[in-house]
Amino acid sequence: MEITLEKINVRSDPFQVFLDSLRNPYTQKRYKNLLHTFLKLVPDQIYKEFLGKTPDDRTPSALAGIFVELARKDVDIVSDIIATYINGRQFDDIRDYVVSEGDRILISYGSEDLKEIQEQLDELNSQELIN
Repeated sequence: MEITLEKINVRSDPFQVFLDSLRNPYTQKRYKNLLHTFLKLVPDQIYKEFLGKTPDDRTPSALAGIFVELARKDVDIVSDIIATYINGRQFDDIRDYVVSEGDRILISYGSEDLKEIQEQLDELNSQELIN
């Protein structure tokens, strides 16, 4: 299944659209956890600034819905504000990266300086891994 904004517009749950696109059950489980973690890391201030509201709750569906709403309003802001860190190393393009057991992935938004990024990495490294 190809993910497109048109298909997301038809489905009411963008989180499930993404999960449905994954064929391997193991990959689906891993990405479900990673996607929810990713969505929880988006600061509410970004939604407040660009949409004038914040998520109603922190469930995967609610977070995915407001993230897609942000992307529909300004796709450039969504693509411009993402920096990805895997195991403390920055990646500009992670499309070819194969997720491994025990990876710690930080996706950071906005104009954080190196000190703020390091604080986020420290927080990530202090959290228990989810299997």
